[in-house]
Amino acid sequence: MYIGNNSLQRKSANDIISKYIEKMIWKPDEVVLDFGCGPGDVTSDILFVSLKNKIKQLVGVDISKEMVDHANKTYGCSKMNFKVLDIENTNDCNFHSKGFDKIFSFFCFQWVKK
Repeated sequence: MYIGNNSLQRKSANDIISKYIEKMIWKPDEVVLDFGCGPGDVTSDILFVSLKNKIKQLVGVDISKEMVDHANKTYGCSKMNFKVLDIENTNDCNFHSKGFDKIFSFFCFQWVKK
């Protein structure tokens, strides 16, 4: 249902990526995080398409297990996977011990209560 109603989010994400992605400095084998990936369509169709030749791995995270399960089932691949993460819980935020080179987030932080 979310995917059928997120045209505004898709357009905004596409506009931002189109404007800024080539202005960013990229090193080989970067690992990138997408906070608030939801069902994974924006992460896969917009972010990953723009980054797939620049990165080693793209990890999408969301608080909703159902959204993450859908994202992994529908879009997961060797260079992109999805994990459950509550960004309000700082103990959850250390799941990737080597850190991330870049972090993206589209329409997520307005939901954070803390």
